[in-house]
This record gives sequence, C-alpha cells and structure tokens, in this order.
Amino acid sequence: MIATDALYETLRADATLTGLIATDLGAPAIFTSYRVPEDVPRPYIVIGGVDGDRPRDAIGADIRDVDRMVHCVADNTGSVALIEQITERVRGLLHRQRLTVPGADFVWMTVQNIATQPTDESLVGRVLTIRLSADVT
Repeated sequence: MIATDALYETLRADATLTGLIATDLGAPAIFTSYRVPEDVPRPYIVIGGVDGDRPRDAIGADIRDVDRMVHCVADNTGSVALIEQITERVRGLLHRQRLTVPGADFVWMTVQNIATQPTDESLVGRVLTIRLSADVT
C-alpha cells in the first residue's frame, strides 16, 4: 500500500493549509522526502516514510495498520501560533478521514499523536503520527 501520493494530494488540495505554508517552485511547500533543500522557505510540511506497519488480520480480511509521520516546520519567531495553526489544519484534514489508495479496499486515517519536533533554536516543529488502517485483501 503506497499512500504517499494520496496524502500529498489531500494536503495540497486544501486552500486554507496552502495559504499557511510557503511555496517552492510555484507549488505548496509540501515534500514527500526528508531531503528538503536548505534554501526552501518556511513554513513547510514533510510527509515522512512508514514508521510502523503491523498486520491486524481477521477472517477473510488482510488489515494493515501503517503509521506515517507528518512533520510541520516553521521559523522560530518567538510564538508557536503559526505552527500550531498549521498542525491543527493538517490534523483536521487527516483525522477520521478516508483516503483512496491503490491496492486497498479502504483506508481510514486517524491522528494518533502530535508532539513537539526537536529542532535547533531557529525553528519550531510538530510531528503528527498518522495511522492508516487499510483492508488490502
């Protein structure tokens, strides 16, 4: 189950979220790799890779719980208001929502955790753990 493109499109399609983050090369600053160029303006979002993949099989079903990390990063202006606003918007878009992913009959998303992301003093960050529960039968 490859959910990266579907997660990206879900975030990119939201005008409120894209209004809160920077742009890079004419597109919202949403990345699907941890290799974010150093000259990218902030704030930006990184959709990280799989952090956990656990089977939850049932009779007649092949259920997988896949955890993905979504990182939100902004400049440290002395206030966390913007990073919290971005984080809450991402949560609103992904929590208790369905996602269409090739190779899965359904994908149900829940936000499992929001935590402060360790950064240097020039940045503030939050990381959301997104659980995708999918029937891949």
